[in-house]
Amino acid sequence: MSDELEELSGTFEIGQTVYYQGEEMTVINELERTLVLEYVHFVPLSEDDHERIVVRKNKVTLQ
Repeated sequence: MSDELEELSGTFEIGQTVYYQGEEMTVINELERTLVLEYVHFVPLSEDDHERIVVRKNKVTLQ
């Protein structure tokens, strides 16, 4: 597990484009095991919709 974290650590840069569940996202912050992401093309459908989410690093792709 720690080898996996070391491998992912420092892999991402603020402002980098990544993909999560097919959606284009921008990296806002990188934490030890997670990323704070912001939707690139965000259209709120209700007041409860948020443009930023926190996801595990291993759940995003670069393409």
